[in-house]
Amino acid sequence: MSEENNFPYLNLLKEISASITIFFCFLLIVTYFISFLQVKFNILIKKDLSGEVSRDTICSQNSFLEKSGLSVKEDKNQTKKIGLGSHFMLFLILSHFFGGIVELLYLLIDGDYRTGDNEDEKLECQLFGFFHNFFDLSSVCWTTMLTYLFYKSTNLSSEILYNDKKYLLIGFLYWFFSCFIFVGIPLIEKEYGFSTSYCAFRKKKKNKNDIELLIWISSFIIIVLINNIYNCICLYKTTKYYSKKLKMLKNQNEKEYNLVYIYVKVFQIFPIVLVITRVFKSVSVFLILTLEERNIASKIFIYLNGFSFNIYGAFNSLACIYFFRGVFWCCFSTPDNKSENLNINVTEKNEVDVLYE
Repeated sequence: MSEENNFPYLNLLKEISASITIFFCFLLIVTYFISFLQVKFNILIKKDLSGEVSRDTICSQNSFLEKSGLSVKEDKNQTKKIGLGSHFMLFLILSHFFGGIVELLYLLIDGDYRTGDNEDEKLECQLFGFFHNFFDLSSVCWTTMLTYLFYKSTNLSSEILYNDKKYLLIGFLYWFFSCFIFVGIPLIEKEYGFSTSYCAFRKKKKNKNDIELLIWISSFIIIVLINNIYNCICLYKTTKYYSKKLKMLKNQNEKEYNLVYIYVKVFQIFPIVLVITRVFKSVSVFLILTLEERNIASKIFIYLNGFSFNIYGAFNSLACIYFFRGVFWCCFSTPDNKSENLNINVTEKNEVDVLYE
């Protein structure tokens, strides 16, 4: 039976969710580069605001803790720069953006090589399988770096809050070596092909032991699992820290409490969405491997996995846009709401002081 007969409307569900992710990721990428222009060249800022708003106000990344690297900071020479967290967000969204494009191309082009009938996997499916796993693991790595940065924001003495270049390099090295070892080498070993409903690690071939294939599949699952566990640990510790801070802040200033509460909740989206999507994927793979015949449970989780995997980037993009919202304030604010914008940024400045007192 064809893939469409086995899983009716699954491809359509994936196409819609992947298209939504591509749209929101593209919006975030454009927003980031507008922010870059604002910070580096002081352009794309509405004239009626640029002359009256302070340097802190016109910065497009004033939306979270300055010392955590998520906002525009100034170095010793008073040169503005985009924070480390903003860079991590960009790389995360780029992973989702190109991953969504690959998924959409895979679904839209001729799919005769996706039937899984051939023993020798076609080159197209091998490449799609490689890119599927590459951008998948890439998004996991950058989410981990972002969660790590958020966790380190609880410690004022942490080096990551002041040494952006070093930790940006560390992030790149972690991403590169993780993807090369667990995704690149399997491509060289030709371990990719058709797998149930998409191209990823290929199915076990008939009359072959395929121990090497099992090792690479297990290795990929383990590295993703380790990242998920670490994200959960950081999420727990960070939530515990900010819960105490918020409890203190609630008694001092309820308005500021509400602002900080939103910041923390939005930032928690990254590890939480990662863990949820991995749960759907892990359960669907487990059911496929353990059940000889596809029952209703395995089909449900295959649909859940197909949707959540492709919509994953859209949730992260929406969370990132919240932190970049200063771009829209600067570009689209009118003279009538100047004071409102000023008040918002002043409150955010106070928020930093309260959180780090």
